[in-house]
Amino acid sequence: MDWASPATLEKGLLSFFWENTVLINTSKGAKHVPNPFCSYILSQDLGTLKLAGNSANLTKRPYTPDNGVHFTPKEYATIRYPDPNYVPK
Repeated sequence: MDWASPATLEKGLLSFFWENTVLINTSKGAKHVPNPFCSYILSQDLGTLKLAGNSANLTKRPYTPDNGVHFTPKEYATIRYPDPNYVPK
């Protein structure tokens, strides 16, 4: 999909770019899941814990690591376009 094409300008972007959940088909039937275009939960640690700035509170929002090598913990939720309360707009 070309975001600048005449068709996109006429019809707009597909809904999966902005919906909070998407419908997927699984072996157990269809189900709604969080849209990874809006937010994503990391499945593994990025970096190492010994270099983290706040190991006592890994899910503190917003997370501010020290100036060393960055660490982002497993299950950290990323949010696209958050408001001041860390909620997607």
